[in-house]
Amino acid sequence: MSGHIKLVGGRFFDWIAAGKQVYTDLSWAIGFTPRWLVEEISRRGLGHDRVLFASDQPWGDHEGELAKLAAAAGDGELGDLVFRGTFDVLYGPKKGK
Repeated sequence: MSGHIKLVGGRFFDWIAAGKQVYTDLSWAIGFTPRWLVEEISRRGLGHDRVLFASDQPWGDHEGELAKLAAAAGDGELGDLVFRGTFDVLYGPKKGK
């Protein structure tokens, strides 16, 4: 659990502010981490485009993880980025091809 707290407690935002292309997958995130990270993104105005849900199937609890993150991210812009937009940017079809 301490690794999750160290990442979202500051490092994640520090790396983004430093211009690093860092992303985090919140599937399998422990306890309050998704809710806290969403609140911190809102407070800081930073990181909304760096979070995604990329479930650890078949080993994870897809339904539970999905429900936990959906409740935290909501159904607005952040939820759209977490579940679709950021993944598309990283892994979607290349533009111009």
